[in-house]
Amino acid sequence: MNTDSHHGISDNTIGSPQSQALKARYEKAMTAFYKLPERDRLALTILSAFVGLLILVYGAILPAVNYHQQAREHFKDEQALLYWLKAQEPAIQRISAAPRASQTFSGNPLSLVNASAKDFNLSIKRLQPENSGSLRVWMENVNFDNTLQWLHHLQSQGLSLSEISIDQQAKGRVNIRATFEG
Repeated sequence: MNTDSHHGISDNTIGSPQSQALKARYEKAMTAFYKLPERDRLALTILSAFVGLLILVYGAILPAVNYHQQAREHFKDEQALLYWLKAQEPAIQRISAAPRASQTFSGNPLSLVNASAKDFNLSIKRLQPENSGSLRVWMENVNFDNTLQWLHHLQSQGLSLSEISIDQQAKGRVNIRATFEG
């Protein structure tokens, strides 16, 4: 193997046209580099090392540190949500242990949901009756305890909850998306 002594690239390597072009550029740059005075070569070497260090720091290390910090914050948020959900567990168990209504609802679910929400001091953002007879309800920033009592009341009236999504907004305040079946 014939190797150029100061360039470190083998002369008998066979490669693609792109690698040959890259090798030619490398050879040209190295020739120009070695033609520079020794002080300029030293300055260029130090500058190249500095630029490489900047690329490493700003391209890899800082993004990794930022990602790690964001992941820790997300973990803390999720952990706080878990603690809040565990604190709400007794209320949820109390409602789920309550006897279920054996009858099915025969009235207008829209009027029951609307009137009973007012009775429990809940404001409905949006109501959407579905073709299937179900009713979708959206509430924002409502009291969690009042919402659980309201859901229990609807269940005792024979309106069944088929789907629910609860997102905590603040301590004791939630956003609700629910679907009821008549």
